[in-house]
Amino acid sequence: MSRFRICLACALPPEEAWRRVLDLRAHGAVLPLTTVLGERLAADDLRAGDRFVARTAIGPLRLDDAMLVEAIVPPGQGRPGHARIRKQGRAVRGWIELRVAASAYGSTVDWRQEIAVWGVPRLAGPVTAAVARLAYRAALRRLLARDGPAPMAP
Repeated sequence: MSRFRICLACALPPEEAWRRVLDLRAHGAVLPLTTVLGERLAADDLRAGDRFVARTAIGPLRLDDAMLVEAIVPPGQGRPGHARIRKQGRAVRGWIELRVAASAYGSTVDWRQEIAVWGVPRLAGPVTAAVARLAYRAALRRLLARDGPAPMAP
């Protein structure tokens, strides 16, 4: 298992940053070759117990990243939002913890993840974490910028 963390500061209020990051329908627009499938994919609709799959495909080859929402509490009334999502697929395992909190400039998005990819040796963990960190950072920045500008704070 490889672990990494991404912290982004943006000028959006926490509720809007939360909505953009957890709009699972938008993930397909910012992640190449990926479609997200599930019954509830909007941030406001997600509940603990919901399941969804991020499917990455190139022609007939596909990788399904099956996930379960274990806990989800949106930000509001001065409290940060928190979500925990478990990766339960055969090829990809691990978890994601998301925290979105108010800050002096808007909000802070804190994404922590543990990931293991079937067939990738444990010794390659640091490389897996570095590549995943870069990919997820780019995707989170794109998600925060959707629906209008989301200036990143210094």
